Amino acid sequence: MPVRGGKRSGAGRPKGAANKATADIKEAAGEYSDAALKVLVRVMGDSTAPAAAQVAAANAILDRAHGKPKQSLDVDANGLGPVSITYVTNGQPAPAGSSDEDYETS
Repeated sequence: MPVRGGKRSGAGRPKGAANKATADIKEAAGEYSDAALKVLVRVMGDSTAPAAAQVAAANAILDRAHGKPKQSLDVDANGLGPVSITYVTNGQPAPAGSSDEDYETS
């Protein structure tokens, strides 16, 4: 009798693969990319637009041109001793012997 349910290796959509609905929406939105960029450039250069709108437009243009900047965390651990990081996946601690290289960070 075949086993049903549970996790099976290779089952489901591969990680990072877009589903059909997402691909269709992305394709449809792509038709407006040039117009949207022109609007952002116009808002950024409009001296009568609120400063917040100009900054938001400038940030959106930079993000599209260069990618969003990586977030960093500065920690001052002087005098605190060693810092321990525990990775938790699906509510379970990482297996003993695993290392940073075993996990994706973003």
